Amino acid sequence: MLSFVRDIARASGAVFAAVWLLIPVVSLAAESYAPKVGQSGKDVIWVPTPERAVERMLALAHVGPDDVLIDLGSGDGRIVIAAAKSRGARGYGVDLNPDLVQLAEQRAREAGVSERAKFSVRDIFEADLRSASVITLYLLPELNMRLRPALLKLRPGTRIVANAFDLGEWEADAIDTSTASMLRLWVVPAPVAGRWSWSLQSNGKSQHFELDMNQQFQRVSGVVALGQQRLRLRNPKLQGDAISFVLLEQQRVNHGVRTDYFGRVKGNRIEGEVTSSETGKTTKWIAVRRG
Repeated sequence: MLSFVRDIARASGAVFAAVWLLIPVVSLAAESYAPKVGQSGKDVIWVPTPERAVERMLALAHVGPDDVLIDLGSGDGRIVIAAAKSRGARGYGVDLNPDLVQLAEQRAREAGVSERAKFSVRDIFEADLRSASVITLYLLPELNMRLRPALLKLRPGTRIVANAFDLGEWEADAIDTSTASMLRLWVVPAPVAGRWSWSLQSNGKSQHFELDMNQQFQRVSGVVALGQQRLRLRNPKLQGDAISFVLLEQQRVNHGVRTDYFGRVKGNRIEGEVTSSETGKTTKWIAVRRG
C-alpha cells in the first residue's frame, strides 16, 4: 500500500513538473518572437516608426481621448499603444503577420492599455475604416495610392498621418520635419463640387446667388453669379467639413462690399454665417446644392 502511494506521488510530481515546464512556453510565446528590421511581408518590409516620430505623428493629428485611431500595417503595435497610453484614445491595429499581431497584443498588456488597444490579423485593403477619426500609415507609395480612394470616402474631417511617403497629387495639409522622418497630415475634405444657390437680404431686397464650385481634393474654386455680376471666390478654404471664402461685390463705381462666408458642409447643404463689410452684421447663411 505504501509503495502504491509513493508511485502516485511520483506520477503526480511528474505531471506537475511537465505542466510547470509548459507554462513559460505558452506565456513567453509572444516575447520570444523578435521581428527583424527589413523582414519581408506580403506587400511591404517591416521597418518600425521611430518612437520620437510616433509621438510627433500623434501630435500632428491632435489625437485625444475622443479619437478612434486605426493603424494600417501596425507591426509591433507601437503607434496604437502610444495613442492609448499617452493620448487616451482607442486604437486598432491591422497587420497580416500573426506573429506581429500577437507581439503587439503582448506589448499592449504590458503597457496596461489592452482594453483600448486592439489588434487583428487582416489585409489592410479589407479593413473597415468607417469608425476611424485618425488613420496612420507607414506604407510604400504604391500602397498609399491604392488606399487613397477609400481614404477620400471617409467622414469629412478624418485625419490621416503618414510617415515618409505621400498620397500623390493630394497635397498634405501640414508637414512635420522635426524628426528624421517626413511626416504628413491630410484632413479628408467634404465633397463640395457642384452648383450651389442661396439668397440674402440686402437693403430690404433679396439677392439670389448661384455658385459653380470646382474641387480637387481640399482645393476649391468657383464663380458666383449675382445678377449681371460674376464674382470669383477669393481666399477659398476647405478643411474637413468647414468651408470659407470671400466675395467682393461692386455695387457702384468706387464702392464695393466685402462679404465673408463661413459654413459647415452637411451633405447637399452648407449652413453657416455671412458677415458684410457694409453693415458689419453677421447673419445666418444656408446654401443648397442643386446639381
